[in-house]
Amino acid sequence: MTKSPSQTPQQRLIADAKRKIKQVFPFEEQHLGTYTVDNAKYIYFSALWYIESEIITPDMVASLQQDATMLSVGCGEGHLERLLHKGFNIPKKNISTSDLYLDQKINQAGFQHYIFDLTKSWPNFNQQFD
Repeated sequence: MTKSPSQTPQQRLIADAKRKIKQVFPFEEQHLGTYTVDNAKYIYFSALWYIESEIITPDMVASLQQDATMLSVGCGEGHLERLLHKGFNIPKKNISTSDLYLDQKINQAGFQHYIFDLTKSWPNFNQQFD
């Protein structure tokens, strides 16, 4: 991360995420807030939205880089997960994704993916997540 004495760690993470989004994604996927795709059936949240909302923190990114594991529920097309992997060098094995369906982009990204409805019975993951 680029360091500036006047910025908090979260602000530095936000600045890094903005830069990495431009590096990792093609122009049409450089989302900075909420967005829709194709038929607009779902509203997606960009990776930057999660970081600006402080759901994703510098400590979390560092932990994932050190082999902590994450289950992302309702990942959609995986904007956040793909940025964490490609932009912040988090191994795929540290990120598991889930949703009601398997989106083509998350499928191509190659994360372990679970299909289930979070309001119903959850599958046995055979592992714990941090």
